[in-house]
Amino acid sequence: MDSPIAEEKCILKLDVPRNGPFPKFQRPIVLGSFSLDRERVYCSDLSQLKYIKAPKNPKNVKFDLNDKLSDTIEKNEEINEKLDNVLKWISHNVKPPIDERIGDIVCYRGLITTILCTPYENQEGWIINATKWNGVVYMCASDTEEKKQRKKQATPHDKRFFHWGYKFEQYMTAASPDAEPDLSVAQNQNEEFCVMFKSKLNLHRLMYGAEMDGVESSDVVKNLEDLQAAEFIELKTNRKIQHPKQAENFKKYKLIKWWCQSFLVGITKIWCGYRDDHGVIHQVEKMQVSDFPRKAKGIWDPALCMNFCDHFLTFVRDVVKEEEPHTVWQFQWSPGEDIVGTKIPGPSEFSFVHNWFADNAKKHK
Repeated sequence: MDSPIAEEKCILKLDVPRNGPFPKFQRPIVLGSFSLDRERVYCSDLSQLKYIKAPKNPKNVKFDLNDKLSDTIEKNEEINEKLDNVLKWISHNVKPPIDERIGDIVCYRGLITTILCTPYENQEGWIINATKWNGVVYMCASDTEEKKQRKKQATPHDKRFFHWGYKFEQYMTAASPDAEPDLSVAQNQNEEFCVMFKSKLNLHRLMYGAEMDGVESSDVVKNLEDLQAAEFIELKTNRKIQHPKQAENFKKYKLIKWWCQSFLVGITKIWCGYRDDHGVIHQVEKMQVSDFPRKAKGIWDPALCMNFCDHFLTFVRDVVKEEEPHTVWQFQWSPGEDIVGTKIPGPSEFSFVHNWFADNAKKHK
């Protein structure tokens, strides 16, 4: 009888100095984009790009986020797309061989945001899978068991909060600069516009995709050059703040995530809709992202977030050395604990670099 193969493991302690200087971060550059249509089909076009339409009187609006809620077409959360659409964009836009010229690390913005917030996260852990192929480390998040259970047990009330965010976007965006928001159609959560960015954090060359809410532009965006010149805007909702404790929690939990998300893609402004408990927004405020660290001073420090991210990415690149598209290094973290990495030889349920991509990436090498 064969003896069992010992698991390869590694540990990273969260011991980043809290008073370090802000690391070098290159302003993100737009590389391209793609759309996902009503059926969640990948499209190499700008069809899902939306234009921000700010209300004429932001301090006095009435956006009912429950309008046509029962008609909403929900995204199938049981389908795990992993990194599929980013890999499709690379295959369509980067000539083989696809190697480290596209960057050292490829992922989604949401994954980097999760890493950035880790030093201040005390409620929810995470799982990050990493695979190296052709000199590039591809990273993809997986749901923790706690998150899977939360999704399964979600009540209609829980889901309503999720829908409200989509509905606010419908009130605040239009299909073209000279159009108005179309509230006659039901919200379709399959639709998405994603932009591909590149940047550099110290020595790490990054490429990441990010879903974008809309652009502020009086002209139609027709091509990549127009998209690179456009100003992206983020749309957020929050309960109307009425008590000091709510204000403190807003700075502690919301502003850090909003800053991380925005900073990674060069967004300088956020439109925030303040809702009541019934899902009606009465006021909309334009917020300057650069003000967030000052407002949250003493609560969280953006330099620590960025330095921790640099620390973690260095750890991942030091550990993930083997070039095998189906083998995954899985990094798990829970609040108050160290990060534990475990090697999972593939193929496995966690593998996410497909044969069609791996073969194309190596082509003509």
